[in-house]
Amino acid sequence: MTLNASRRAIRRILTVVALATACVVGMTGPAQALPLPVDLFDNNPASRWTVWSTGNGTGSFGNSQARLDHSLSTGWTEISRDVSLGAPDSDIGCAFEIQLRGTSSSAVSTVNLEVINPNNWQYLSLKQVQVSGQQWQSFLMLGWVHRVNPVKFRVSLLAAGGQARTVHIDTMTGMCGFIED
Repeated sequence: MTLNASRRAIRRILTVVALATACVVGMTGPAQALPLPVDLFDNNPASRWTVWSTGNGTGSFGNSQARLDHSLSTGWTEISRDVSLGAPDSDIGCAFEIQLRGTSSSAVSTVNLEVINPNNWQYLSLKQVQVSGQQWQSFLMLGWVHRVNPVKFRVSLLAAGGQARTVHIDTMTGMCGFIED
């Protein structure tokens, strides 16, 4: 793919994400191109989400949110789940948004937001964000073309040089829409 073709594809995906966001916010009826996942971390989120760590990191669920802790100098602690978006369609672009918060303004946590093809473990979308403070922040991922179903959505709290870090996770939403040529 040439650089110009790649830029056009990225612009199309970003347009889809913007349009999908507008549709989700301004939707007046129940019709949607694909099922749009929403997870509020209510109703037994441990049945949908898996926690895994490369070391002594931990994860827990409570008060309609998840919590990840990691204190090693290397590795990560993650929470992930499979998300079904319906039949793959190369004319559809998708993106996820997640709410995160830290535990203090002085601790900055590095978090990867990942969408993975579970068939080959390649990234479909990857965004690294910095989380600090006790206020909820919304992070919109980079969009991808909907070519595989289901996808794995993962939030990974990365090591901070041996410093203990904690991140809280809430309200994951998905957005999908048709890609305009």
